Amino acid sequence: ISYRRSDSAGYVGRISEVLTKKFKKRHLFRDLEAIAPGTDFSEAIEEALGAASVFILVIGPDWVSTRNSDGQLRLSDTNDYVRREVATALAGKLNIVPVLVGGAKTPSPKELPECLRDIANVQAFELSDSRWDFDLNRLVVAVRLVVDPTFRLRRAFLALAALLVLIGGSVLMKHL
Repeated sequence: ISYRRSDSAGYVGRISEVLTKKFKKRHLFRDLEAIAPGTDFSEAIEEALGAASVFILVIGPDWVSTRNSDGQLRLSDTNDYVRREVATALAGKLNIVPVLVGGAKTPSPKELPECLRDIANVQAFELSDSRWDFDLNRLVVAVRLVVDPTFRLRRAFLALAALLVLIGGSVLMKHL
C-alpha cells in the first residue's frame, strides 16, 4: 500500500486493517508495519515492490499538491518515496489499483511528472465515507481476483450451487 501520510494515513490504517483480515498479514506491505527499525527503507520498499502482484495507491485530496519543506511539489522531487514507489510499480507493470479517499479525484496527466502520467489512465476505485464497508468489500474482491485467479471460478460455482438449491427447493415445494 502506497500513500501520503499527510493526507490519507487514517484511511490507510482502516484499509490495512481490513486487508490484513482478508489476506495473510505477511502478504500485505505497509511501511509502518512491514519495515523493522534499522532496516534500509529504500531497500525494503524495492524488495516489496519486486514481490508484489498488486500495488494499492491510496490518493487523498492533497496527494498531488503536497509540498516539501522547500515549497517544492513532492511529486516533482525525484527522491520522494511516493513518486519512487509509483514509478517503480509502473515500470514493473504491476497491477495498480488507485484508491481515492476523502473526496480525492484522479489526477490529470498535466498534474503529474512525466514518469507518473500513466496513473491518470488507470481506472481508480473510490472509497466513500458514506458507503465505506460496501466499497471496501468491493476493493477486497478486486484484489482477490488478481492474487487468487481461481476466486472468480469458485464464486461462480457457489452462485450456481445456490441457484440449484433454490430451484430444487421450489420443485420440492410444488410436490408437497
